[in-house]
Amino acid sequence: MRTFTDEEVLARVSSLPTFKGFPKGPMDVWIRSSADVFDSFDDKAFTYECYGDTKPPKFVMSRAGTTNAGSYGLKRFDEYNHVGCAILKSDVIVYDSHKFGAHKGKPAYRQVAGFPYFRDGNRNERCEEVGDEFDDVILANVHRAGANSTAIGKWSVACLVTANLTKFLDWLTWMNKRPLTVCILKEWPAGAALGTTGATTVPKAVARPEKRLVFNRKKFFDAYRERFGPLTQALVEALEYLLGQIESDTRFGTSDTDRRMLAYCLATFKWETAHTFEPIDERGGDAYFNNRYGPDKKAGKNVGNTKAGDGALFHGRGYVQLTGRANYMKAKKLTGVDLIADPDRAKDRDLAYQIAIQGMIDGWFTSRKLSQYFKPDGSSHYEEARAIINGTDQATRIADIGRRFSEILLEATT
Repeated sequence: MRTFTDEEVLARVSSLPTFKGFPKGPMDVWIRSSADVFDSFDDKAFTYECYGDTKPPKFVMSRAGTTNAGSYGLKRFDEYNHVGCAILKSDVIVYDSHKFGAHKGKPAYRQVAGFPYFRDGNRNERCEEVGDEFDDVILANVHRAGANSTAIGKWSVACLVTANLTKFLDWLTWMNKRPLTVCILKEWPAGAALGTTGATTVPKAVARPEKRLVFNRKKFFDAYRERFGPLTQALVEALEYLLGQIESDTRFGTSDTDRRMLAYCLATFKWETAHTFEPIDERGGDAYFNNRYGPDKKAGKNVGNTKAGDGALFHGRGYVQLTGRANYMKAKKLTGVDLIADPDRAKDRDLAYQIAIQGMIDGWFTSRKLSQYFKPDGSSHYEEARAIINGTDQATRIADIGRRFSEILLEATT
């Protein structure tokens, strides 16, 4: 799924026929992935604090998850409803649709207002808004998946489910038991006119791979353990997020070249995040950053720092330690999020992934690009590829990690 700006998300919400103004209080905007990968957490929720008509909504956090049913609901719905699996309608906002309660004994938000939905009974592994439309309370609750979930399975037969347990608990704490307004949007391409899905709008200048990678989660994690050792739950959740991002990333296809590029990206993420696979801050304090990356220092000039304090303000963040005013400006243009005014948002998972991948593709950091080291003729230069990020620093170690990831991705996609 592509990156969305707050402005376009909120404009999309306000263009809906059911929109009556922004609520006062929390609003979840779920964007349903157009890829609709079977049994995959490939949707996104964006949470906003809303203030009615007094001032614009404020972004709070995002979470990966699903607005769709998993394999159980789509394939075995006749065990609980003979008509079909419930599919919530997209491009709809329902005010105060959920209130704090429980889902199967766990803290959650329970549906209390009618939400339009369909019954999909064709069992074709896609969640489709087909047939008659209904509108009532079907306990389409907002809840979390299990501690080790990597596929939807039975976790949803119509619910709004967050894949990452920690993210859900953070969201639950922030909600503080307040009523929730829910909006579901169908994913649309950048630049699509309001009021349209834009499903057929693809810029002609952009080449899209005909196929994308789909990972067998069991094979992936088994192969990971074999090469890197035991996995903690935090690592499983972090890697599951990245796998979902890659599966919906239109910049990569299923070629061997793409696989090797992605393997090196994952190796870089592993090293640059201290093996956590979570966006982090570069280690150091303000004095250290200002001394190293000040506008009067060579390193500071190289990354476009021009003002006193830029070294600390634009210190390394994210999956690849985005550093310097010039790179934060590139990231602002890419994501549509003002990272100059709020640089800490470069650690937001969705933004950090887009920044890291595009930066490595386009050569933002050192002018060196992935395509210089991983070529269609089958040649790979793992050691030399370190120049994309940081010269030759730890090049051998990261190259070894990259080769292992190449093997893992191959096993998980065959």
